[in-house]
Amino acid sequence: MAEEKRTFDDWMNLYTCDDPYWKIPTRYMDPSRVEGAVKKVEKLDKRYPGCADDLFGGLPTYYCVLCVSKSDSPQVIKEAYERKKNFSAYPDEVIERAYDMLSDDEKRTAYNELLPLFQKLLLGFRAIERRELKEEHDSWLQTENKAAIWGYILKNRQAWLILSHRGAPTFYELIGVDRAELKEGEELKCKNTDVDARLADEICGILNNPQLRFEYDFILDELTSMRDDDEGKDFNELGDDIPFWTGGDARYLILLKYYDFLERYENIMA
Repeated sequence: MAEEKRTFDDWMNLYTCDDPYWKIPTRYMDPSRVEGAVKKVEKLDKRYPGCADDLFGGLPTYYCVLCVSKSDSPQVIKEAYERKKNFSAYPDEVIERAYDMLSDDEKRTAYNELLPLFQKLLLGFRAIERRELKEEHDSWLQTENKAAIWGYILKNRQAWLILSHRGAPTFYELIGVDRAELKEGEELKCKNTDVDARLADEICGILNNPQLRFEYDFILDELTSMRDDDEGKDFNELGDDIPFWTGGDARYLILLKYYDFLERYENIMA
């Protein structure tokens, strides 16, 4: 488990992070007392359109969007930007704006000036407005976390996704286990005497690894949620065919164990 967990955590640390530069003040101040900050924000917003709107819309700071710190070098910021272009829930224009502001020293200085001004203006917000803003901010962080997990799975668990997409039996179905009845930390054993023993061993090895089970359960839950959202729609309208599975245990096992090799072979032949 240690290796799989370490690899997953390393990926997540590159794509998700806390937002230490985004804070909601707890005390209230009459809005008339922050008019000076309003004028400064308006001036910065005129020079760098979109930056203030992103903050007041609940989006995390650009440091959090790219998962970098104020002390990171332009090269580190560029590398983070390249990663986020491929896997992120943030709108493309936000990622572009974040890179534009943080990769230039003058713009980064201006953005750093904007952050405390933003917090000062929040002093004049009503409690309900601050709460709604925080909820929106937290929602973005959660959505980005899920996007990062999806990115990791798309890169590392293609075989699992293809099997699910094609309507193949789930790992739990193959070994005859009801997922809903499992207890936390319970070791799984194959109860299906009809399944190929080699396939059963492979499946049990995956599901008895806490990190791999987490990833597989994430896939099942997300695909179930997607299908529930699309209930009643024609599959063709969704740009997809109705899932099907015509393989057997041997084909299932080959896809699980050798998908990367099969994909490389297909690419070479193409």
